[in-house]
Amino acid sequence: MSDTYQLFNLATMSGVFPGTRTMVYQRVRLRRLRDEQVTAWARLLWYDDPPSCVVEVEERVDGGDVQMTPLLRIPDPGGAGFGST
Repeated sequence: MSDTYQLFNLATMSGVFPGTRTMVYQRVRLRRLRDEQVTAWARLLWYDDPPSCVVEVEERVDGGDVQMTPLLRIPDPGGAGFGST
């Protein structure tokens, strides 16, 4: 693989994430409603079997290391009621 190849698509903010059961994810920047100066990165992981979406929030721990903490799981995101009007 060349040095310029990226596993993350900056245009769609999505990519592949080796080492998990899903290879499809999106990365989003979150901002608090009450304190707009506080922001954090989150990942939306899309699973096929079983179908679900998991939201993980990035947290900084001692020493500057990054830890991803699960925040929300949406079972069967393509099912009734999800995205319907």
